[in-house]
Amino acid sequence: MSTNPNSVLSLTTSNVEPTAESVTLSPITKPKLTSTILISVDAVMLLSAAVIALLVRVQFEGGVYWIDYLPLLPVILVCIPCFACAHLYPNIPLTPARELRTMTMIITLFALSLATLTYLLKEGPSYSRAVLIGSWALAIVLVPIGRSMVRTLFSTKPWWGHNAIIIGSGSSSRAILRSLLQRPELGIKPIAIVRSPYSFSARSKIQGIPIIDDLNTIAPNEGFTHSAYAIIATTDFDADEAELLLKKTANHFRATLVLPALGSYPSLWIRTTDIDGQLSLKIQHHLLNRYKRMIKYALETFLILAMCPIVIPLFTLICVLIKLDSRGPVFYLQPRVGKNGKLFNMIKFRTMRTNADALLDSYLEENPAQRMEWMRTHKLKNDPRITRVGKLLRKSSLDELPQLYNVIFGDMALVGPRPIFTKDIKHYQQNFVIYKQVRPGITGMWQTHGRNTLTHPERVQLDVYYVQNWSVWLDLHLLIKTFSTVLLGRGAY
Repeated sequence: MSTNPNSVLSLTTSNVEPTAESVTLSPITKPKLTSTILISVDAVMLLSAAVIALLVRVQFEGGVYWIDYLPLLPVILVCIPCFACAHLYPNIPLTPARELRTMTMIITLFALSLATLTYLLKEGPSYSRAVLIGSWALAIVLVPIGRSMVRTLFSTKPWWGHNAIIIGSGSSSRAILRSLLQRPELGIKPIAIVRSPYSFSARSKIQGIPIIDDLNTIAPNEGFTHSAYAIIATTDFDADEAELLLKKTANHFRATLVLPALGSYPSLWIRTTDIDGQLSLKIQHHLLNRYKRMIKYALETFLILAMCPIVIPLFTLICVLIKLDSRGPVFYLQPRVGKNGKLFNMIKFRTMRTNADALLDSYLEENPAQRMEWMRTHKLKNDPRITRVGKLLRKSSLDELPQLYNVIFGDMALVGPRPIFTKDIKHYQQNFVIYKQVRPGITGMWQTHGRNTLTHPERVQLDVYYVQNWSVWLDLHLLIKTFSTVLLGRGAY
């Protein structure tokens, strides 16, 4: 390989006259506006947490004077510069799990510091511990919710986030392009792809994004340098070319993201380490940490106990509705594959009629299009077997509620890979070894990333990602996201 990357990445965009082949790129993002909105939302949520905690304290106990707490409100906003130091505005966006961990740690440290300071000063009014603890707990919940709402509202706007130029047009480049287009909430907006030196494709666009031969073909008034990201797919270049590209992009782009040629590997909690000038990647294997596994078990036990006052009455009501709606048992047992490949009976509310198999065979024989849908996903959007109550239970995912018994018995977890049938093992192939390392979950990556709309390869990919990148913070993020997914009914039928 001897292609000169100078022909791929010519960065002399100043003093270059646009040619007839110049490309005008759009959209151009506004990172400062994005940061301003995130800062504003964080400030509103932090102050709201304090005000709500104070209102609750006044409502139930009284004896609290608003005037005593007013000086503390501006102090709460000290969290904002701390968030900025943690690169949350917006810089290179963190994954949701890492962002949740970072915000929780900052808010917790701030709350502890404030409580210690007010105790040591021992001057002025005595602040209620209930207000301080309530503010801390609410802030941990409200700040992530606020950020999620803002991203839902604005992430598809052309000005949100940072622009990015992908250098390379091979399979890795196409994969990252697809991910960025499918998940605008990440805040990275690809606006161009620089063609690989070894690409023989004559295509001018990939998924609507223009392909260019070098950066000189971009009109010089675009202003993308010093504010955009460069994303380099190293699989499209040899080692010397990749090194030269890194040196060139360092002077012209806000940051450079490198896609290493390592295939499938844990990516969420990876760290870079310098070993005498040599770059190395530290990959953490949290599943081997017994302490962290104990935290997961304790957290899930606490959540189940906390849900009991709501779950028990709801559970009873659903049982009654199922018996009134159709003949048959209330529960349905399905053999599934669990940890270490052992089979267990997964418990669900019955949502189908008792003659379900006969109904399905007749329906598929009369409807060829639905037969193809069934062969592809083993799901039907308009399944004739499902009862009236069953449709409601599936849409709301309440048919999964009895699986809490499986969690208590140790067969399942609240969060984990999708529990699979024995016949599904063939779809995992060599990845089945990864799947069976953990207990399957009531919810997980599959539940929050498409549910029934996913194909088998997509489900396998999500399960492998979860196991390889597992952490308590990922579990917390998926639990929070599950509630919004269920409330909106996304991907359920």
